[in-house]
Amino acid sequence: MSALALLLLSSLAWSQEAAVPLGPWDLYPTIGIAVGYDDNLALSADAPQESEYVLLQPALRLETSTRRSDIRLQAELDRGEFSGSQFDDYEDFELSARWQYNPSVRSALLLAAATGRRHDRRGEGLRENFDQTLERDVDQYDLDSFNGRYTYGAQGARGQLAVFVEARDKTYRNNRDFTGVGDFRLFLAGAEFGWRAAPRTTVIARVTQADVDYDQANLDSDEQTVAVGVAWEAGSKTDGQVLVGQLDREFDDPELPGFDGTFWELQASWRPKERTEFSVVSRRSTDEAFGGANLLIRRESSFAWRHNWRPRFVTSLDVAVSTEDFRPQGRDDDIVRIGLSADYQFRRWMLMGAGLRRVERQSTVDRFDYTRNELLLTVQLSL
Repeated sequence: MSALALLLLSSLAWSQEAAVPLGPWDLYPTIGIAVGYDDNLALSADAPQESEYVLLQPALRLETSTRRSDIRLQAELDRGEFSGSQFDDYEDFELSARWQYNPSVRSALLLAAATGRRHDRRGEGLRENFDQTLERDVDQYDLDSFNGRYTYGAQGARGQLAVFVEARDKTYRNNRDFTGVGDFRLFLAGAEFGWRAAPRTTVIARVTQADVDYDQANLDSDEQTVAVGVAWEAGSKTDGQVLVGQLDREFDDPELPGFDGTFWELQASWRPKERTEFSVVSRRSTDEAFGGANLLIRRESSFAWRHNWRPRFVTSLDVAVSTEDFRPQGRDDDIVRIGLSADYQFRRWMLMGAGLRRVERQSTVDRFDYTRNELLLTVQLSL
């Protein structure tokens, strides 16, 4: 599913929904419906294929809370049908659970787990280096994930210590003659210490260690990051966090070149008026790569502007620029994404939206160049 569809269909605030009481639980059913147009389904450089499509996204969410605990359970279905290509049809789903527990004012525990089935669209993931003209369904995979975080230190305390873990298991289900190399497991552990140096400024130190293990591909690796930075909050108008440090990724196979360089991560928001918010995100990170490359180094920056023109009418503008360096392949991609959306709360239980999105990629390898335009109209219904 497109990032634009996710943005528009999830833009309804939870506070607009009415709950169905089930004893100590509250049930929130929603359904999103969208119709759209995509002028380059497979992200092709020279033979774009266009299509209209329909998306259906029903979801159920259960919530309960006590003085020290909050629990959320959720089930989501995401189905897409394309009039111009049956091979791009998909049906994804996800089951997730989240538990926030505060045993005392100094301790907080957050646990989250999810399992589901997703897909890669043609032209992305492992399909990027494959013949798109073959009549094959999109690549489907199972994804299981777990996240945990324990924080010690009261809210507003001079110091806070957090330890966290993340685990992911990704296994492709079809087209196994070329998707098998994409099966992998990731485990990440880290710690973060924050020291309040001023009433609204906190100095942060973070360390992480990640291990990636593949079932078939010879791409097992370890990655470490060490970073320091600051988090700030200036009243209700601005807040943010910036971290800078060192990132080191090494492969188990000594013949594969790794990466040792600068890591950064920036997030900042500014609200000059009650109805307007600007946000900026920038980071440098690594990612998995295939098709002649064993490592992807990504530098990306994005800007977003969200404005409530009226209590029921909201517009959003998103611009993102990224550079992707595939090593040791020697391929470099420059990608620009622009999105514009508008949402209108027609009724408390009905959100209507429209959006435009354009993506351009310029690569040092000509066959990876593409331009894609997408139009989407959405309706989201709740009780």
